[in-house]
Amino acid sequence: MKAIFYVHRGNSFFLHLSIEQAHKMNPQIPIVLLGDETNRNIAYAKHFYIKDFMQRASQLAQVYKHASPNGYDYELFCFQRWFVIWEFMQQHPDYDDRFAYFDSDTLIFDNINDRLEDSTTKEDFKSSNISKDSFPRLALENGLCPAFSFFERGTIGELCDVIESIYTKPEGMRYWEHFVEKTRQQHAVHGFSDMYAIEYYCQQIRPGETVNIDIPIPDASGQLVCYDQNISLSDGFQMTNQGYKQFNWHEGNPYGIQISNGEEVRFRGIHFQGRSKFLMAYYTHTPFYKLKGHWIKDFIKYMLRNIV
Repeated sequence: MKAIFYVHRGNSFFLHLSIEQAHKMNPQIPIVLLGDETNRNIAYAKHFYIKDFMQRASQLAQVYKHASPNGYDYELFCFQRWFVIWEFMQQHPDYDDRFAYFDSDTLIFDNINDRLEDSTTKEDFKSSNISKDSFPRLALENGLCPAFSFFERGTIGELCDVIESIYTKPEGMRYWEHFVEKTRQQHAVHGFSDMYAIEYYCQQIRPGETVNIDIPIPDASGQLVCYDQNISLSDGFQMTNQGYKQFNWHEGNPYGIQISNGEEVRFRGIHFQGRSKFLMAYYTHTPFYKLKGHWIKDFIKYMLRNIV
């Protein structure tokens, strides 16, 4: 069964907005929210409890090594979410199929049904390395960002195996140690996250079988399209004075403007981070007083912290 998956703890206002937008654009695709007690009543989502799918994820916690400026619990859970999805599929085999995963701070502006179909010609996943008749193992942004990601059958299990190997097997452990040492020598502010485990999967385990969907490609009509990996990064597009991608809106769809030639590219989805999450309300025309979830708490948090 095709599905869109979310994994989220807490009743964040942006989770409501993201799921509502996903349903609006994809009313025929089930939305599965693996969440907790606080978000069990979110509209349009089939809710299940994370705690019921934590056996393998709990085992990961026994071997996980923290090497990140982010908090231990936050970073560990970013890894564990993939195990939660995998275990859910073991218990619900009807969902063990091609699927999409969206971060809770995203807005989708496209119907993704064709990208999950067996019969697709794969024009939406163009790559010089992917056969026209093949479905990529994983389609995501920039080779490591899974904010919008599309999984082939079996890929989630492979990814979980790779994550475990990074902390338990010699080759994976060498990769982790090399990354951490390189980060230390470069005095880099980032640390080892699940994104770099995904990058390892894409480059070392399935080279030539994954696709970057943040790169603009023409759709069936010839219009350039792509997914956004981070609204706060230019990625070759014009930015606002506030430090976000600048969008023109046509028929409810966002279009970025390429710096190189001024050409418009339709964004199939936008990824928001930090204070930019409140742009999700603006882009969905949702007044603050109509926001659901803990929006006041989130507003205070993002105003007090320098998150961009």
